Amino acid sequence: MQTLFTLKQLRFCYQKRLILDISQLPIPAAGCVWLQGKNGSGKMTLLKIIAGLIQAQSLELILTDHTKITTPHIKTWLRKNVVHLHQQPYLFDTTVFNNVAYGLHCQGKNKADITSLVTQSLAWANLSHLSQRHARQLSGGEQQRVALIRAWILSPRLLLLDEPTANMDKEAHDQTYDLLAQLQQDNLTIILTSHQLNTESNISQFLWQLKDGKLIFN
Repeated sequence: MQTLFTLKQLRFCYQKRLILDISQLPIPAAGCVWLQGKNGSGKMTLLKIIAGLIQAQSLELILTDHTKITTPHIKTWLRKNVVHLHQQPYLFDTTVFNNVAYGLHCQGKNKADITSLVTQSLAWANLSHLSQRHARQLSGGEQQRVALIRAWILSPRLLLLDEPTANMDKEAHDQTYDLLAQLQQDNLTIILTSHQLNTESNISQFLWQLKDGKLIFN
């Protein structure tokens, strides 16, 4: 299996309790990973560590060319290459177009390039009809898909999703997973947690099970 990067010697403790103890975690270079585990097993903690949002007590990061990212720079590297979306993504109090454009403005791109990229991305995701709609007017499923495109337009190498279709009706659920399938075709690696057994088994190429702080790879 080709990898994006590998995490090694991942250990995380909370109040002297060992939550995660994973000796080696290879992140696939493409495809979708379904992360399973009981409530309280540490799934969200693991995703936040991979995203560089919280720091493990022990962690090594090895790139595909065997370069080792030194400890002071691990969180910075992860935050640059990984995007984590919460179950209920936050959208700014403005239009869909402006929401998707936000990260590009932060990257310093010029207005013409931003307009072109956002227009193309919304069309690619079949969301052009929502371009000038205000974020407050969107359904839960529409908000999730807009958040996905806002993340994807920044060209991350890895996308982490927590229960991306929770509390959605069937139509919104199916539309969201159609978009996730499109993102996979663009060579984006996705790791998601979910209790929707049928859909995840259809789109996922890898299954990880988290139990007693350890990962079982299937």
